Amino acid sequence: MKTKLQLILFFNIVILSLSAQNNLQRLDSVVVKSYNSNDNTYYLSDMHLFSYDTNQKNILSQYAQWNTNSSVLVPNYKTEYTHGAHGLTSLTQYTYNSNTMQLQPYEKTLYTYNSNGRLLEKVEQVFDINTASFVNQDKEIYVYAMAGDPYPTEVQIWSWDNVGNTWLYTQKATITFNANWDFTEILLEVYDMTGNVWQPQMKWSRTYDNNNRVLQQLVQQWSANQWDNTQKINFVYTATASIEQIEVTIQSWNSGVWTNSSQTIYKKDLNSGELSEAAYLYWNASLSAWSGNSKNTYQRNGNQVTVTNIGWDQASQIWMTDGINKEVYEYDLNFVKNDLNLPVEMQNNRELVEQIFDFHTPYFNVFANKLLFVTNYSRNSINDTWAETYKSSYKYSSSVNDLNDLANDKISFFPNPFQTVVNINVKTNSTGLEVFITDLQDRIVYKATHYNNTTIDLSMLPNGVYIYHVKTDRNNFAGKIIKK
Repeated sequence: MKTKLQLILFFNIVILSLSAQNNLQRLDSVVVKSYNSNDNTYYLSDMHLFSYDTNQKNILSQYAQWNTNSSVLVPNYKTEYTHGAHGLTSLTQYTYNSNTMQLQPYEKTLYTYNSNGRLLEKVEQVFDINTASFVNQDKEIYVYAMAGDPYPTEVQIWSWDNVGNTWLYTQKATITFNANWDFTEILLEVYDMTGNVWQPQMKWSRTYDNNNRVLQQLVQQWSANQWDNTQKINFVYTATASIEQIEVTIQSWNSGVWTNSSQTIYKKDLNSGELSEAAYLYWNASLSAWSGNSKNTYQRNGNQVTVTNIGWDQASQIWMTDGINKEVYEYDLNFVKNDLNLPVEMQNNRELVEQIFDFHTPYFNVFANKLLFVTNYSRNSINDTWAETYKSSYKYSSSVNDLNDLANDKISFFPNPFQTVVNINVKTNSTGLEVFITDLQDRIVYKATHYNNTTIDLSMLPNGVYIYHVKTDRNNFAGKIIKK
């Protein structure tokens, strides 16, 4: 049995071996320690380790928990990744088997792409213990109107027939988009094998305002040859000089009338562009009023962001004054997200269908800058003070180069800072440039294809920091630009 010292040395050797010369701040490990208030000491709780290939692609994520009884780190799960020219090609998950005390395969996802880098197929497989191999389970095929379109207009859903040893085409979703590639309708149909016909099942419809913000989503179900309402989500946007509020209300259709179900209220600081508050409520039928579940507040102070969770006083029907628990995020502000090489699980890469359904509501971007520490606290109800519970430390590769310098070697944006327009100076032999610009919430605010030096008008953007991304047939570039 390995001793605590042996395991710590082992993990340190792994971490050191993963460090290599790189132009990004590469996250190699996350160490979580629990706080013991009796002796005011942190003790090892669990550890995450990330491995990369020579192209700096994340190929392995491992997670282990510290067993206080045996004083060893016990593997809990791991995920293996493979990558191709257009993105992730496979994801294999392993879980810990307490009987064999070993990690065993659990499930696998396979991805294929077209020549434009668009996802064509996703296959889900599960591990069969009897045959000690992965077997097919589900498959999604994505059909595009044009090969370079960002989203498919049809998603085919197939299920694996173990008896016939073949794929069965069971469902399909037909998607209609507006000019901004936001969906206006999704029709889900199921295949009736008896009559060999497609039957409607569900339908999602969306409307937008003039700023392309979601106003309403209506969900209907096909029954008795007609569409019956099931759910409605309404969006209300209000703003002051410094705060934008987004009120998202979910209603259910009951006995011919819409009844309130739940509500989320987001508040965004318009000066920083960051989420400042998210309140979650439910409809209290007995009071015919909204009651709170919980509320998170987000406060930045220098290089720290404090996320406080606040409870609801049921007796007074108001939010409590003090928080229940909080997390303090500490950053190195010299680096933004595009200066980081993060493991796959922390890149916030959502599945294609999730991207299509996105409401574009504000969220807390954990890796807006280089994250160093996260300290968790809970409120001590006896003396009404905050007590530390655990702390996570994020360890990066020691090599430091500015991604912006690398990008500007071949492509430059000027002036920077700018006021209304930005010039793009191209120093590459590529035949085309796919340019898109995101804000610090990872939302795309500009996207276009250019073929030579050009000037783009960004006067419609509010002042702030933005990230430009340029994809060519030879390379990818990124950097920061500032609008003042």
